Amino acid sequence: MMRIKISHINAQHLAQSITIKGWVRSVRNQKTFSFIAINDGSQVAPFQVVADEKNVGNYAIIMPN
Repeated sequence: MMRIKISHINAQHLAQSITIKGWVRSVRNQKTFSFIAINDGSQVAPFQVVADEKNVGNYAIIMPN
């Protein structure tokens, strides 16, 4: 897996697995999924991840409603 800064992510990375290292800026929990905003300091805008049971194996344990 390739590590990349958030500011360098573009369309060529859509079908690839990448690693970003940073901190969680915010988490917004919904009923069946969560929005996680991650920042690595390379830009002001965070990288948003959508987490749910399909892509996070222990979602029900780590993201309680």
